Amino acid sequence: MSHHVDQLPAAQVTALRLTVLEGLSLRAAAERLEISCMSVQRAQKKALAALRQQLTGGG
Repeated sequence: MSHHVDQLPAAQVTALRLTVLEGLSLRAAAERLEISCMSVQRAQKKALAALRQQLTGGG
């Protein structure tokens, strides 16, 4: 799994780490990164979609 995560863009990895692994809210992650909540959410969704695709053999 970490191999797949390592292939993601840095922004997606960071968003995923903060919101999923560290359990921060989108707002808290956005404040820490000094970006908008929407940017964190977008990066998180892209990361999850990419991981899902890789794990189901789609990439």
